[in-house]
Amino acid sequence: EDEAIGLKAANRLRDALGDTAHLNITSYNRVVLVTGEVATEADRAKVEPTVQPIENARSVVNEVAVAGKSSLTSRSNDVLITTKVKSSLLDAKDIQAQAVKVITERGNVYLMGRVTQREASRAVELARGVGGVQKVVRVFEMLTEDELKKMVDANKDYMVEVRSGQEFDKARHAAEKVLDEVEGLFPKVSDII
Repeated sequence: EDEAIGLKAANRLRDALGDTAHLNITSYNRVVLVTGEVATEADRAKVEPTVQPIENARSVVNEVAVAGKSSLTSRSNDVLITTKVKSSLLDAKDIQAQAVKVITERGNVYLMGRVTQREASRAVELARGVGGVQKVVRVFEMLTEDELKKMVDANKDYMVEVRSGQEFDKARHAAEKVLDEVEGLFPKVSDII
């Protein structure tokens, strides 16, 4: 459902704003986050009314900046920051990393997910500890500890599998591999500049 919402939002925004905008659309549990850059405040104002009518979209978070399109260097840096934040979340033993979606735009880290207040605070703390992060924006849906317990109990078999050491190690290895690949881009980009 979130994927369909995201595709519809991207198509509608492309129709409304054309190619002058650089936008990223992320839908999580039917909450649509729109980041990126547009040329004018009038274009920015079109985002929410364009996306909100999409069937099943519960809300729209408009974090679009009025600015020139971000550079390749900026976007590469955003990928690196996202990877480092995800790695920090995976390393933390007191948070379910798979419950948090990380999006980075212009050094601003957006955290989405259904989490408890404790998990939200910890995720923000971890994200702020990553070099290059300008700001952390919480786009969380808050759960009580009781709601989380009910969700965990309902999905206990799945949660046990995900939390197993083997799955954790696989996820961490994948994150480290991506981090190594992304960091390898920077010397090449700096040589160009």
